[in-house]
Amino acid sequence: MTINIKLLRQLTQAYSPSGYEDDISKIIFDHLKKLELEPKKDLHNTVKITMGKGQKKVLVTAHIDEIGIVVNHIDERGFLKVSPIGFQYDEGISGSRVIFKNGKLGVLIKEGNNNDDLFLDIGAKNKKNAENLLPVGSFGVFVGDLIELDNNRMISKAMDNRIGVYVLLKTIERLKTYDLQNEITFAFTAQGEFSGLGAVTTGYSIAPDLTISIGIAKATDTRSETDNTIFLDQGIVIKVMDHSLIAHPLLKNYFIDLCEDKKIPYQLEVISEGQSDAAYISLLNKGVPAIGLSIPARYTQKALEMVSKSDVENAIKILYEGLKGTLI
Repeated sequence: MTINIKLLRQLTQAYSPSGYEDDISKIIFDHLKKLELEPKKDLHNTVKITMGKGQKKVLVTAHIDEIGIVVNHIDERGFLKVSPIGFQYDEGISGSRVIFKNGKLGVLIKEGNNNDDLFLDIGAKNKKNAENLLPVGSFGVFVGDLIELDNNRMISKAMDNRIGVYVLLKTIERLKTYDLQNEITFAFTAQGEFSGLGAVTTGYSIAPDLTISIGIAKATDTRSETDNTIFLDQGIVIKVMDHSLIAHPLLKNYFIDLCEDKKIPYQLEVISEGQSDAAYISLLNKGVPAIGLSIPARYTQKALEMVSKSDVENAIKILYEGLKGTLI
């Protein structure tokens, strides 16, 4: 299996912050049409495709939006105050380039220790000039090309969660001609970094018997981390628990057993932060058994996020093998 770099570059470089997922949803929709499938897209740009027949309804999701910023104030000198969408500022953000829908560029600068000390410089001469270029309410995303590095590693902006989108698309390609034992809906959901809107509305409309969300897990194998528990190149991450979800034990054990049977490397994740589509959907109706499967990523919630090609390939393998089976 090789990574389709052309497709992944198209996915990662699409401008689509939370609430403005038009570009990425069109790419996904068009790709599914090329596979001779019949996707549907709702008003909020969540894209869905249903395959197979069976007693169980399975919902598999990956959110399509990316972290970004929104302009909330412009001072008299033309500097822009901004609010984060889907992340919290830290020291690694200063110096990052940001691009807006109209093509305007700026640089995030942090001159102090507080979030109030961070601003966006777009080269404006004064407030009026800045307002003409980027009025209050403008949404921007980080700039970061997809780059292939040594040792089968890749780095790009928006790996969270375009790499999850890629895994779903490649899994759909492999399952397209398979006689599935369940009715499986793949949903590429909007506003996963913000309100979970796409996951919740899809969950209500599908009323699944179980759900799986595909995302990224923070790799803790860098120099700045002391608690090394998640590593690049060591396989898919099976979520045990995060801030909002305790994975259903039957699903957790199903994927652990499957990985061991197929000799696919895996890691277990227990964290006190984070939230995923699976957490939103698990609370619907009478409660939905849920789990998250993730690709390890370094430098999460920054302008460039790193993943391993082998981890991506193993994520596709385990999702493909898992969805072929009966699940729980």
